[in-house]
Amino acid sequence: DVHRKRLVAARGNARIYQALSRLDFVQADFRTASRMLRPGVTTGVFLSPPWADAGKVSSCSFSVRRLGAGLDGLALLRSALDLSNDIAFFLPPVTHRRDLRALSVLAKSNLVVQEHRRDAPGNGMAKRPTAV
Repeated sequence: DVHRKRLVAARGNARIYQALSRLDFVQADFRTASRMLRPGVTTGVFLSPPWADAGKVSSCSFSVRRLGAGLDGLALLRSALDLSNDIAFFLPPVTHRRDLRALSVLAKSNLVVQEHRRDAPGNGMAKRPTAV
């Protein structure tokens, strides 16, 4: 991650789950950090790119090909796949299923989309898709 606070939080979570000794945290932009990491040594990659440059992400405008900061989600995934086959890609609930399928095809992976119900104040039960 490029944000120190997020890495501190991630370290805290790793400590809670007794995984701290098995993880390395890198503070860098993945577009350049991926060149520092070696294929075969990197066990997994967690991608959490900015979804939009400003404002709220909407279902009609969001695409994994046009993320915030001029990023392309497919290009990020390609770079991550050069390092490891084990990748987690954090995307917003409004991600279109066709985009999830495109990522799945690129990764040569099966994709299961689950919808979780979550109680949101004033909205009743809202559905949130989760790709596994």
